[in-house]
Amino acid sequence: MKSTIQTGLDLMKSGSTTFVLIGFGLVVRIITLMFFVRLPLVSDAREYHYMALQLFSGKDFSPFWPPALPYFISFFYHLFGISKIIDRASMLLLYLIFSVAIFLLTKEISTSRAGNLVVLFFSIFPAFIYFSVEPFTQLPAATCLVVAAYLVIRLKKKFHWLYLILLGIILAILVLTRASSILIAALIPFYMFVKTKNLGRSLMLLFITIAVVSLWIVKVNQMTGRWVAVNESNSVNFFIGNNPYTPLYKTWWLGSHREWEPEVPIAFREMLLDIKRNPPEKQDELFIQAALEHIVSRPDLFIIRTTSRIRTYFAFDTFAGSALIKSYSVNKLLGLAVLFLDASFYCVIMMVAIRSFFDPHLTSSQMQDVVLLLFIAMCYAIPYWISLSHPAYHFPVVPLFGIPAMLFVEKWLESRQKGAPMPLLPPGGKKGIFILSSFIFFYIQIEWVLAMWTRI
Repeated sequence: MKSTIQTGLDLMKSGSTTFVLIGFGLVVRIITLMFFVRLPLVSDAREYHYMALQLFSGKDFSPFWPPALPYFISFFYHLFGISKIIDRASMLLLYLIFSVAIFLLTKEISTSRAGNLVVLFFSIFPAFIYFSVEPFTQLPAATCLVVAAYLVIRLKKKFHWLYLILLGIILAILVLTRASSILIAALIPFYMFVKTKNLGRSLMLLFITIAVVSLWIVKVNQMTGRWVAVNESNSVNFFIGNNPYTPLYKTWWLGSHREWEPEVPIAFREMLLDIKRNPPEKQDELFIQAALEHIVSRPDLFIIRTTSRIRTYFAFDTFAGSALIKSYSVNKLLGLAVLFLDASFYCVIMMVAIRSFFDPHLTSSQMQDVVLLLFIAMCYAIPYWISLSHPAYHFPVVPLFGIPAMLFVEKWLESRQKGAPMPLLPPGGKKGIFILSSFIFFYIQIEWVLAMWTRI
């Protein structure tokens, strides 16, 4: 008689299991969507809705927000009409694309069984459910990163022009979703050149990305008469995270408060208003100039804030749970339960991912692919480490850590089935490095709890 583990592993091998898991995740999200139907759009989701309406109407405007998600939403407005339910339901398609893409990526690196484990995990991850029914850029960015990683690996194994063109378009969409992703769009062609030694194809990849992004930049110029680097919030965020009044730990804090709120320093308010009194075409330059002047004058504070930005980036996310409590005014216990589950899912997947980096059972090819995932994750993160940071920004890279984590889980379950379980601690000298890495990770989580405790 088969053991429970063996039965589970056999089920995870089946191709039909993938459809069942994705379908299960879709049902969970539809039920969640029904809960959100009567709730208003809040925070950035409301702003993306307004921008989608501007694109839908065809009126000229100055884009403070990046355009990819509003374009996506406005497409569904054209098909089904304008409503909050259409806004939210459109995100379900992104969930489906994300699930298929992460399965294919994991299967490309390992097996379909590992791919199904990854799909299952993210089908029930609370934050991934929340961002599958609310129009934020977290899920679109995560989907683009996963698809980009899959296409890079495919191109490394066997070149095909279709993959190259798709990769260029995906990188462009990523930049138009989060303009800070420009670093990835520049470094992935460089990575491809290093791996393939084919300069022409790498330049073609870069050209496709630039060409697609340029279409939007030209459109903005036609609407405003100005050249804007995708959207206008980038220089503002850089300034918010690097000025004399930026907190040393909560570098995002000034961005989450309006300038007229009493907690905001009066001197910062005056500094901000002085810049905003200038013409729009001058404001970007002044925001960047003010931030750079402060960094040059106080490099010590920049270093302190940067280390804080790195730590907060890897803290567990509280966005979904806190939004339920503060923005939607639902039962506080429900919000706290979602917050606790999010923290648990995140800490588990990250700890297993850290353990997997010390796994001697990874093949040379798998190790190269895992290094690629880490490379993409770091390229995505670096702009936040020098601007402003918050745990909500790490959402798109969590799947890239989830893949090596599930590779380890698959091998650990196989070893349990064979009666010779892999040790939870890595062997030899790696044990000490793993323990140190784990200590640093948990220190980051405890520091985050202590810093935010008063907001619970």
